[in-house]
Amino acid sequence: MPIQVFGGMQKAGGFKASMKEHREHWRKQGDELLQVAEGLDHNEPRAPYVHQGFPKMLYQPIRGEKGEKVVMDAQQMAVALEDGWREEPYEFPAIVVLDPQTEKKHLMEKLQAAESQNIQLAELMSKMSERLEKLEAKKQK
Repeated sequence: MPIQVFGGMQKAGGFKASMKEHREHWRKQGDELLQVAEGLDHNEPRAPYVHQGFPKMLYQPIRGEKGEKVVMDAQQMAVALEDGWREEPYEFPAIVVLDPQTEKKHLMEKLQAAESQNIQLAELMSKMSERLEKLEAKKQK
């Protein structure tokens, strides 16, 4: 951002420097508040984060149902996983509304794919029924 000062134009990164200072200030404030909340001196440096595996959230085993379960240790997690609970939730489809022509095009493509699959399945079914008839004819002889 160009800034006019006595002596000509200078280029300064005012916004970026300001945002960096802003983030650093609030990080420091947050660390101090956490230290006080944990009963420690606010001037002490914050200990680095150590990952904890538990408690852990598990999700409903049945698709479409919303449910959550919190396990506190590996044994509870093993039991819950055996019961069908999942570590990852089911993804819900994203619904996007398009203009009518585009939606009609997508639906027509879907319909054509389904019709072609039905035709293939019908051909397979007829071949399988012919084969079954031949096997039954051999069995009766």
